Amino acid sequence: MTGMPDASGHPSKPTGRKPHRWRRILTWSVIGLLVAAGLFGGGTVYGWRLAADRDLTQQAPKQVVVEIPRLGTEDAAAMPDVRGLPLETASGAISDAGIPASIITMIERPAAGQPGLVIAQEPAFGQVNPPSVTLTVSTAARVPGIEGRTEADVTQELQALGVRVTVTRTYSPGFAAGTIMSVEPPVGSPVPEVVALTVAESPAAVFADTLVPIAGTCSTSPARVNGVDLANALTCTAGAEPVDVTFLLNRVVDEVDGQVGIPDTSMPDDGAQVAILLDGREIARVRTSYGTPALFTVKTSGGLRLTFRIRGLGPSVSDGSTVPVVLGGVRFVGGPELPTALASDGN
Repeated sequence: MTGMPDASGHPSKPTGRKPHRWRRILTWSVIGLLVAAGLFGGGTVYGWRLAADRDLTQQAPKQVVVEIPRLGTEDAAAMPDVRGLPLETASGAISDAGIPASIITMIERPAAGQPGLVIAQEPAFGQVNPPSVTLTVSTAARVPGIEGRTEADVTQELQALGVRVTVTRTYSPGFAAGTIMSVEPPVGSPVPEVVALTVAESPAAVFADTLVPIAGTCSTSPARVNGVDLANALTCTAGAEPVDVTFLLNRVVDEVDGQVGIPDTSMPDDGAQVAILLDGREIARVRTSYGTPALFTVKTSGGLRLTFRIRGLGPSVSDGSTVPVVLGGVRFVGGPELPTALASDGN
């Protein structure tokens, strides 16, 4: 394209070529810078990622694989706890645990409560692969007999059956201390979980020489009868006519026991007869001679007064003399309240 004429009239040279060249140079320079920057940045980023990956690889913990052995069915046959279960249920639980039924043995034992339950097992819970299994199964038990048996004996037998024993103690004449008086439920009944025993309590006793008779007089000096010294002795004097020595029982004495004898210091042919009266009624008669004391035991439950009616025997009595007669070791026996009752009854 021809330029416009200049002032001299000559046409001017074409314009715009030179600016286009510089634009191209500038454009390519920018492109080159961008490419270089991209290469540099890409390399930097790539290098950073490699470094980061390398650091992560170095810092990550090393994984350790542990193989846990798995037990086989035969190794997992652990004995379950089957106590208190019915036999059929217990056997099923043992079989389910992997223990063969062929090694199970059953024995029976009487026990309190429901029969047919497993009350003991061998081996204990948790044993693996037991060579044998023994189950003890309960059978019906009965309340045992008690007549003449002691508390310790009956209690031990009941506890062996798995019974809880309760004890009530009381005094009753005719029962030795510590013996069983009654049982609930009765003898022969099925044994429950709790059995109640009534046990005879030890009686209380008071010696006659510690009491004051309400009628009659006897000395309380120690005496020797048949070569034996009697610390608790009443020595009374009697002739052909009997003498009475009376004690107030106050209805608390269940039994009176002791002996009647002639002192060793008396004549060898002396003797005596003693009648024992309860509220005026004769309940026993005892005869003694020199060197031959006589024992006695009388029941006095509910009685108010006890009288010893003493009569001397022998040649000296026939001559009008008297004979010393010893009431040796005479005891008044009763319940726990007896000592207090006799101490305040006027004896």
